[in-house]
Amino acid sequence: MDNIAYKERDIEKIKIQERKSIIYKVIRKISRKIFKFRENNIQKVLVYVGVCTQDEYFNLVNKFLFAFPYKEDFKIDIYLSKKLDFEFNDKYKLKFQRNYLNSQKNHIGIVHKYSDSNYDLVLIKSFSNINKFLFKIHKTAIIDENFFSVDESAVYQNYYYFAFTKKEQEIFYQKSIENYKKFYEKNKHKKKSYAFVTGPSFDSYADFTYETNSLKVICNSVVKNDDFLEYIEGPDILVFADPVFHFSSCEYSAAFRDNVMDVVEKYKCFVMVPFKTVPLLLQHYPKLEAYIIGMHSFNEYNFPSVEKFYTKGSANILTLYMLPVASAIADKVFVLGADGRDPDEKYFWKHSSSAQYDDLMNTVFETHPSFFRDRDYKDYYEEHTTFLENLIEFGEKNNKEYYSLTKSHFKCLQSRIC
Repeated sequence: MDNIAYKERDIEKIKIQERKSIIYKVIRKISRKIFKFRENNIQKVLVYVGVCTQDEYFNLVNKFLFAFPYKEDFKIDIYLSKKLDFEFNDKYKLKFQRNYLNSQKNHIGIVHKYSDSNYDLVLIKSFSNINKFLFKIHKTAIIDENFFSVDESAVYQNYYYFAFTKKEQEIFYQKSIENYKKFYEKNKHKKKSYAFVTGPSFDSYADFTYETNSLKVICNSVVKNDDFLEYIEGPDILVFADPVFHFSSCEYSAAFRDNVMDVVEKYKCFVMVPFKTVPLLLQHYPKLEAYIIGMHSFNEYNFPSVEKFYTKGSANILTLYMLPVASAIADKVFVLGADGRDPDEKYFWKHSSSAQYDDLMNTVFETHPSFFRDRDYKDYYEEHTTFLENLIEFGEKNNKEYYSLTKSHFKCLQSRIC
């Protein structure tokens, strides 16, 4: 398949891009300490573009209207070195993104001159322009979709959070704690947890029965499978965290969120996401307020409680939220659909089509190319495998039991098939 996500990995180029990203972040971190820069209560944002085409402009504006929705006293200026010969058009047809051009109040403007001292944050569209902000590097972030890995998509996922004051951020935190407490009290009596992952063996879900009085944890695009959701009598909690598949303006991500709302409204299940994404989701989907749980991630294994409200940071949803939450509730945890990766696979791993938006995958590839271009799938899988093994060992030391209902390439699950 001639697509950036499936092409042979150029490991040397990936390492070069990674070094550039690391050097930039180290210099920025040092600069932020010197200038005592704090990422909160950001009110004025400069987007340094320079020259762009009509298509590039509308695609960029659309990303911002999703990722930085209207907020009072919050303003975005896009710097263009040349005046455009076209006018803003909220009916502009976007090829790969859901259209947000006509959904927000106008808080995005164009400037042809700027003073970076007037802005709290500078977002740089092309990394080649970083030299223009070397003395202001502490207030920069990169939104170059061709720079490195998740650097661009993580900005769109997380940075709206920094438009809020510390007091406002604390309100989001208390709401998350309150909802997690409700979730825990509702489910704490359950003896078994089931974690449903999206590998090909997910399609065998009907070969098993799941106790009504058990915790059902679902993730990601499982939300599209109505037959499955009815079969398990609805999920108790839905978890997701991916910047490009779940928190993007691309059509895949938007379709996913449509289904999230359908599932929450039908089954009244809780939703666990990275903490910094809470204000973004609530701005677009205010009906989530009674169900959303924004979870912190630290560098320590933990099964979250109200008193210790965090999980260990992980790049995979199974280890980030699914197993920690399942283990926080029940002593017996069953996993279905965690197939792992075939050694000859050219992508992360195979997914069940019944738990994937196959026809919309290209919208993600086109909107966030470096996310896929710069991923060493083999290295990612090895890291995930090690993390999964260590997490299960941690759970077993805390008197938890783990079982896989389906076959898996993960050795730690192969030995625990029931």
